[in-house]
Amino acid sequence: MQDIWKTSDSANLLKLYSYRIMLVRKPMSYALDKLVEFAQDLDNGDIELCEKHYYELYSHLVTNGCRRISGNLICDLVFHALLLVPHDFAVMASKGKTDDAVIMAMKNDLFCLQQLSTLDTAAIQNMAKEKLVELRSKVRQHKDHTAALSAAAWSGAQMNLAHMQRDDQNSARVFPRMLDYNWPSFDYGEAEFRDEYSADEALGEMYNRLIASEDWTQLTDDLYSFFNQYGYGFMLRSYSLRMKPDGTLVPLKLTSSPHEPRVDTDFSLALDNVISFMRQKPHMHMFICGLHGSGKTEFALKVASELPELRLILIPCGALDNPAHKLDSLMGELSNMPLRFMVLLENPSRELCASVIPCTVPKNVLLCATGEIADHINAFPMCIEMRELSDDELQLEVELRLDELNCTAEPDVIEDACKEAIEISGKAFVSTIDRAVSIVLWKIM
Repeated sequence: MQDIWKTSDSANLLKLYSYRIMLVRKPMSYALDKLVEFAQDLDNGDIELCEKHYYELYSHLVTNGCRRISGNLICDLVFHALLLVPHDFAVMASKGKTDDAVIMAMKNDLFCLQQLSTLDTAAIQNMAKEKLVELRSKVRQHKDHTAALSAAAWSGAQMNLAHMQRDDQNSARVFPRMLDYNWPSFDYGEAEFRDEYSADEALGEMYNRLIASEDWTQLTDDLYSFFNQYGYGFMLRSYSLRMKPDGTLVPLKLTSSPHEPRVDTDFSLALDNVISFMRQKPHMHMFICGLHGSGKTEFALKVASELPELRLILIPCGALDNPAHKLDSLMGELSNMPLRFMVLLENPSRELCASVIPCTVPKNVLLCATGEIADHINAFPMCIEMRELSDDELQLEVELRLDELNCTAEPDVIEDACKEAIEISGKAFVSTIDRAVSIVLWKIM
């Protein structure tokens, strides 16, 4: 338990630090409100309500989705609000700008956050127990009824027994049994990575600096450099993201790694173009055309996966309402980031493609679109066509995939599987390879 929470003024400090947080307040608002309510309950002497608000706070900390990293639920919330949620200081730093007012506000928040990060269950429950001691000392010590009645009879006064009983009941109410056991602890384990984020190396360094520092306000410049180099929010979590119908971005989870089309020479052309983009050299926005199932999206995903510093954002345009507006909003947000992005538009409409003005696309964004017909690609000078595979190419791809799975099959089995896959698909495209592999595996099992 930290010394600041052992003082007689700890409840007031709890309110003070909760009130003073400014820039990172939004993701912490519910928890801060509960801490303030807890402190007010203490002031009012309502220990039962203290426990209620503690459990509401605890439930929120367990279910709020904050990353489990520090081993303490309160500290996890602090790290989440400070490092993983966009706020004015993070946006300012990512743009490379400075605003003295924002910097001062950030230092204020850092001071308050450091104090709150040291809060633990023992400290909170101890506040309630100390309040009980105070309440006990104020309870009137009643004489026993016999002595009271004797004194009343001697003096000729009347004794109000009902009033005495009410006082006894009120005295008992300030000694609730709820403090006879320990409340569930904020501590849940060791400080360690329990999942994987794309910026974990940099995040780990910031976590360690915060944990080791005796004065978080001295880390303001370090925090600025972190956001300036790595961006903020969702970009710290995943290399690949997908836009949901409401426009929010979530991690793009791939069930398997995309395969490089070994027989397609256009792959190297596309990769060279993206490398030029990453090096801030002349490059072109790309359009990948081909029939359904020809592997357009997998082609783009494989190109992006070759460059770890590149962030990919997949936009399934057909699933979005007003995709042009959402694309404009996304471009505005990405322009504030220090990272470089490939925005993959999956099957965009002609109207959406026509609305893309190349000179307005942020310099750190490379557009890549997929579609069946390449007749609306003015904004996409590089066109890559996903052609149909020959029988020999299809069989070669199937053999290579089987080698990756440490499986072998007779040539005639592979040939028959390829024919069956083509009959099902209608064409020999990239998607046909996976189907043929599945047929081979079924035959040899």
